[in-house]
Amino acid sequence: MAFVIHIPRVPVVPPVTMIPKPDLDNGNFSFPSLPKVPSAQDLANGIVGWFIGDYIQKIAKDANKNTSIKPEAKYKGSKKHGVNWKEGPATAKSEGTPQGQWSNKDLDYASELAKKLGARESGYFDLPPGSSSVVHKPDGSTVPAKRIWIRNNGTGTFHGYPSE
Repeated sequence: MAFVIHIPRVPVVPPVTMIPKPDLDNGNFSFPSLPKVPSAQDLANGIVGWFIGDYIQKIAKDANKNTSIKPEAKYKGSKKHGVNWKEGPATAKSEGTPQGQWSNKDLDYASELAKKLGARESGYFDLPPGSSSVVHKPDGSTVPAKRIWIRNNGTGTFHGYPSE
């Protein structure tokens, strides 16, 4: 009778570490699990790209310093919310919602705030003491505006209205 040792079958386990594979182009070994070491060309492109990106950002920042953002043309006239708008009280009553009306002084203030907003960004801001914009209320009363909502249209103009 022969002597037999029973050997259990074990599932094959992949190796924990990876064996480096030679790169046939330049004879270097590459480890797929490690990041690629940048070449001199990659470094040069990155440095040049960084300088160009920095230069473009500087130009954009300088361009925005002197750029004025004006109110939409309707606010300087007699259209809705405009400085010469006469239908504010009637619109507030018929729509049942307060209606803000700009003053020229507050339009100038809003222009300064709109410069600080990015294109298509908006926000509410408190009006400074002495502002003269008003809000027409549905009950027929008119009260001083306390804040404004404005949006930089990204086209050199802003949209907005005064509110309570």
